[in-house]
Amino acid sequence: MKMYRLKRKQLNKIKRKRKSIDIKQYIEDYPDLLKLYNKTKKDLDFAGYSIKVDDFIAYVFASFIFEVIVFGLLIHSFLLSFVFSIFVTLMVFFTLSSFANSRKQKMMKVFPNFIKAFMNEFSINQNLKHVFNAVYPKVPEPLNRKILNLTMQINNSTDITEPIMKFKNEMDNVYVTVFCELILIYNEKGGPLLEHLDTLLNLIEDEERMATQKASEMTAVVLYLPLLSFSAIAALILNLIYLPMTRQLFFHTTQGQFYFGIGVILTVVSLLLSAVIYHQNKL
Repeated sequence: MKMYRLKRKQLNKIKRKRKSIDIKQYIEDYPDLLKLYNKTKKDLDFAGYSIKVDDFIAYVFASFIFEVIVFGLLIHSFLLSFVFSIFVTLMVFFTLSSFANSRKQKMMKVFPNFIKAFMNEFSINQNLKHVFNAVYPKVPEPLNRKILNLTMQINNSTDITEPIMKFKNEMDNVYVTVFCELILIYNEKGGPLLEHLDTLLNLIEDEERMATQKASEMTAVVLYLPLLSFSAIAALILNLIYLPMTRQLFFHTTQGQFYFGIGVILTVVSLLLSAVIYHQNKL
């Protein structure tokens, strides 16, 4: 009975492996597609989603086909449906990228806290493995998961170089790069690590002050785009009510349907951009 269950589990594992999607092997010869694939993978990681990038792309593609068919049948124009579905698909990737960037910005906002905790612990004990193990519970969200993964990799390695380099590449930030390089230099040659980290901390805080000033300047843009969009919507509604010819042009001619669809897309884009700008500057 036990042997039967074991074989059944092995067969299920084999089936799951056969069903797994590997898109990367088909796009390795196309640098642009490979770059988009890797970016999507990184965005999913920063956004905190556990779904595999291959599965995510497969779901998006299936949704695209579904949208083309359904909207094409509803509005009796597969060309407009195709354009709209492309727009929706692009917005999915744009929204994912924006959410990932906002999460990354949140990580970088608490990165100085991590450096301060690291410096405090390092001043007591200069063993780097000990410092990482002592510091990771003190790191605020959402950076804590990244630091926890880094600490686990350091604990499982005889040399900290590979985990530190992997962390540097994942974060892809100039200040994280400097931090990692300082750690690696100290690990190889020693030196005044605390002084260098203090200088890095001052640079980060100076940039944070400049970013706050820039965010205040974006307030006008955040207010202007929604106002323009709602004005366009109001003008369209008034035209549809008081000018019957407008309804005839927009809903009963191919060219009118196309321009109406473009108008809807531009309105949604402007509102979405306003929301993204507001969200990013509110961080």
